[in-house]
Amino acid sequence: MKKSKGKDKAEFIFEHGKWTYTIERIVSKSRYGKASYVFLEISSEGNPPSTWKMEDFTPSNP
Repeated sequence: MKKSKGKDKAEFIFEHGKWTYTIERIVSKSRYGKASYVFLEISSEGNPPSTWKMEDFTPSNP
């Protein structure tokens, strides 16, 4: 796992055979509050990576 110094980005990398799976979570802070973005990237030898934006279902504090 890699985390940025500001703790606004975390990256998890998993390898399985020739496939590499990367999950990245980015937290963006603005005057309207926080927004969280989650991306999944899948790559393998000889193929370009495919990336999907995922929904973040982290419970928010009331």
